[in-house]
Amino acid sequence: MKSETLIASVIIPVYNKEKYLNNCIEVLNKQTLDHDKFEAIFVDDGSKDQSLRIIENAAKNHAWIRVIAQENGGVCSARNTGIRAAQGTYLFYLDPDDDLSPDTLLKVSNFFNGHKNEIDLVTYKIVPYDEGEKKNLHFRYDVLTASGVYDLQRGDNWLVCQTTMNICVKNKFENNHTFNFKTNNGTVYHEDQQYITEILHDKKKIGYCAGPKYNWNKNSSSASNNIVNPYFIFDNTMTMFETLFSLDGGTPSKYIQGLFINDLAWKMRSSSPLPTHLQGEEYKVALERFKALLKRVDDAVILRHPNMQVYHKYFFLQLKSASNIELNFGPNGISAMRDGKFLFSREKVNLHILRTRLTKHKLVLFGVVKSPFFLFSDEMPTLSVQIQNKGGFSSTYLPLYDSSVSSCGSTQTVAKFFNFRYEINLNTPSRTAFKVEFAGHSFDTYLSFLETRCNFSQPLNYLAFQGNTKIAITRDMGTILVSRVKNPTVELKSSSRTVKIVRKLIQVQKKKKEERNSEIWLYSDASNRLDNAWYQFLHDAQKNDGVTRYYVAHNANTSSFTPKRNAKVIEANTRLHKLLYLNADKILVSDIVRDTYVPWTNVALKKYADLCNAELIYLQHGVLWAHLPNYYSYDRVLFDKEVISTKFEMENLTANYGFLESDLLACGMPRYDFIDADQQPKKRFCCALLGDNILLEILSMENASLSPINSRTLIITRGLQHSFQMQHCKRF
Repeated sequence: MKSETLIASVIIPVYNKEKYLNNCIEVLNKQTLDHDKFEAIFVDDGSKDQSLRIIENAAKNHAWIRVIAQENGGVCSARNTGIRAAQGTYLFYLDPDDDLSPDTLLKVSNFFNGHKNEIDLVTYKIVPYDEGEKKNLHFRYDVLTASGVYDLQRGDNWLVCQTTMNICVKNKFENNHTFNFKTNNGTVYHEDQQYITEILHDKKKIGYCAGPKYNWNKNSSSASNNIVNPYFIFDNTMTMFETLFSLDGGTPSKYIQGLFINDLAWKMRSSSPLPTHLQGEEYKVALERFKALLKRVDDAVILRHPNMQVYHKYFFLQLKSASNIELNFGPNGISAMRDGKFLFSREKVNLHILRTRLTKHKLVLFGVVKSPFFLFSDEMPTLSVQIQNKGGFSSTYLPLYDSSVSSCGSTQTVAKFFNFRYEINLNTPSRTAFKVEFAGHSFDTYLSFLETRCNFSQPLNYLAFQGNTKIAITRDMGTILVSRVKNPTVELKSSSRTVKIVRKLIQVQKKKKEERNSEIWLYSDASNRLDNAWYQFLHDAQKNDGVTRYYVAHNANTSSFTPKRNAKVIEANTRLHKLLYLNADKILVSDIVRDTYVPWTNVALKKYADLCNAELIYLQHGVLWAHLPNYYSYDRVLFDKEVISTKFEMENLTANYGFLESDLLACGMPRYDFIDADQQPKKRFCCALLGDNILLEILSMENASLSPINSRTLIITRGLQHSFQMQHCKRF
């Protein structure tokens, strides 16, 4: 095959991809470009499985397949080998576990032919799949709406943010760009982004060919999933962006600034872009290196970037430089300015309600006070509640607590939010409003709800009823109105006859239950196991206290249990389970994941939100030692009560996790029924670690007969060091 007849060269790096290769070959074989017009260069990078044999056999049957075998050098080395060998006019890239639409090579090449002198790189649509599930398209397709050439220096084209290998590159042979990513620790990451950006920099334009698709199949076995921690990639990321920022001399282009903010955005959601793996002086030095890049990014790029969560934007504005951000207070709220330029403003403060519990006599609220401006001040806000009822007007201040929700979906604190609790008496009609005072100014509030955990939802117009008591939320005014109505069912409107029937049925059942002075308790474990809820159910089933108990079995073998009049086993997610969930008084669970105990979808449950009145009780496992506030703080688990077994837990959860003592049931785990509680406890401890590549080293132990045990451990998990003290935990 003569090189002048070749239009496209597809470069496929291969390392231990035997299970994907046959499909990859078939994808290329289905390309509509004449097979004598393209070549597929498979570069085997020292595979240890049957990959090389598979592609060599395929090459015998397909003249368009070329195979190059080399010693393992990594994906950059394999691609560079392919680039040097390529004879086609255009270079395409494909990973063996991804695929292309059949028209990709033909249509992209034809598009490139029409714009050859304008551009060096063409992109086409990438469609992400995660374990087979199709995910949302990249935000760049809000800009790339039609085939054409896009000037990256004009308008919103800086948001194209091309970082993935759904590209076609002009083959310049000996003048080709190659993958020259520099790494100081052997970890290669972002090599695609650097390669693409260096090619685009020459002409600062990109071509887009609508129609063809690159199907990107993300999977848990991907090597990149295991190295996104800053321990592995912080230094490499800094080196790459320092290189890219230098391409334009002093000030990086808006396009490259956008790449940097995009990188921060997704890392904030997955791990951290900051050097959190370092401590002390090393951390300070690394953070200054990071801030040196951040200071070269325009505030407008941070604020306008569509991929970054809004509170993460405010965090980076503050990290960039908080000293020259000024807060201005006026009749229309607060605004933030930097060097005389407007950044953002807010008229009201958000009270985001995370959990409500509606009982016969009271409405319990648990929420968080949110405002971006708290981050830019050392002053702490105050929250007052103002009540108007037949007794007149009263006002009181509510205690505020640091909230773990301040992480805003990241692994670190990026905001200053504060939790609060309040109970509204439903026995008397009233109007409740909230005010926030901050920096000497008073602000109105507006209410929002985590609707999957609250009794108020959009399908119910944020109304709820308890008997003839109506509770109405005016969200934009931040008020809650309690009143009496004659016929509560008339005011809850729904287009679904089924919803109305179910609601009526539950209301009738609740009334009968109240007349009999009886209760319904549900017990639920995770799927395919019998856990703490099962043991608690077996224990409680012996009681005759007017409570009817149901164990909810999730594919678990409960055949050993003999049903009783007041204790039965039901299957999870059945119609009966759904009705009982709405009618339950208590739900006891051993797993905080909602799917393990909620039989309704989130969308369906919102239509019955006001009927969900059960007290949620968490039968937690063991003793929580690791510091995990983003998982187990009160504002995360959102359970009404938690069972604990030791004094250490009481102290730890109240001091560090936002629990009140009244939230904790100090009675021991149900499995204590299976041990001799009267036996004298031994001075010993168990350290159970989850994860792979773990090295545990006991550095010292002094006088193990004492309590607490004086021992320090060092755990290295995927290269991360965690040091903690172990104590002997006394039972209640």
